[in-house]
Amino acid sequence: MKKREGILGIELGSSKTIAFYLEEGSLPRIGMVPSQGIEKGKITDMDKQERCVREAIMNLNIQPLPDAVFLGVSGEVFQFVKENARLERDEKDLEITQKEVQKLLRLVGEKGKRGSGWEVIHVIPYLYHIDKLGSVKNPLLLEGESLSAECLVVSLLSTSYDTYVRCINRCGFNVERIIFLPYAGGEVLLNDEEKELGVALVDIGEGLSHITIYEGGRLKDFKILNKAGRELTLFLAKKFHIPLREAEKIKKEWGTALRYLSENREIEVKGFSGKEKINIRAFNENLEEYLYQWMESLSGIIKPHLPSLNAGLVICGGMANLKGIDEALRNFFSLPVRIALPPPNSPLPPTPQYSTTWAFIKFLQEKKEEPTFSLPPYLKPFIIMINWLREKI
Repeated sequence: MKKREGILGIELGSSKTIAFYLEEGSLPRIGMVPSQGIEKGKITDMDKQERCVREAIMNLNIQPLPDAVFLGVSGEVFQFVKENARLERDEKDLEITQKEVQKLLRLVGEKGKRGSGWEVIHVIPYLYHIDKLGSVKNPLLLEGESLSAECLVVSLLSTSYDTYVRCINRCGFNVERIIFLPYAGGEVLLNDEEKELGVALVDIGEGLSHITIYEGGRLKDFKILNKAGRELTLFLAKKFHIPLREAEKIKKEWGTALRYLSENREIEVKGFSGKEKINIRAFNENLEEYLYQWMESLSGIIKPHLPSLNAGLVICGGMANLKGIDEALRNFFSLPVRIALPPPNSPLPPTPQYSTTWAFIKFLQEKKEEPTFSLPPYLKPFIIMINWLREKI
């Protein structure tokens, strides 16, 4: 049976596993199930997570499918290194070519790998230098004796890389490429003006909070905060001596980031020894206490960048559903705060826990290559002809 030529993507998250299929001219097809074998980016139960991937793909209701998948992951199994490299050019009087830029980025990636325990996933340039010209955004068609680049290298722990690949292989597919989801999120969910003025995308997931920072129109850094939605649920369950499922249910139905938004009433929940009553106002006072601690931790992590975040914060992820969280963040940081959502015409629910999935889909639809800069379409035929003539002469 002939395989389809569309794009098959898999997102492995702590709370959900999502499969999607992209075909030109059609809306994305989505299949999703709760995750059962992955925590904070680490596969902790291969059999369970394999079943989740199989079920998510089966829920697409599409046959046949491509042989390989684009895998989207995040978590504490990644490292981020700022690295640079320099390339002395052989043809100093000719324009810089795409081939030279790619060669330079490979050099950066080799320097950034730093040992056999890591696999380089992305080499993201944020600044180029051409000897006497100095800093440039796009080096193509410019001239100079040397070309250098400053980049952010994203690497994945080799053991985790192998585990991801084996999980997908066991489901009958190969891995075409692994994408670090916060990178896709920043590229898609943030607009150009926000990136230029300085902005931080904060994805508050179940296990971790991922922060993607842009300054001057360029991606500057990734940060990870080991506090997120599950820690909040655990904190509340311990405070009120109730099961985690009940704490999660109250958080979703009655939770507010600011106590003044809360109702002063009691509700009945299933406790460990029978039915118990919980005061919603008291519940949200404790929720606000945890959130303040989380914001203090967030502030400590992004402190070096805070003076440059003129466009403020953009938030997504499950905890961004919390009533009043945007106002709480505005009050704490004295910065603008926006909640990122999938668009209304998306096949995903218009809630912030699906924003990164939407970004992953758009990232694959629009740009499957690193931002090494490409020539304007009208120039490409001329450059191809020039390169052909050079080879023949």
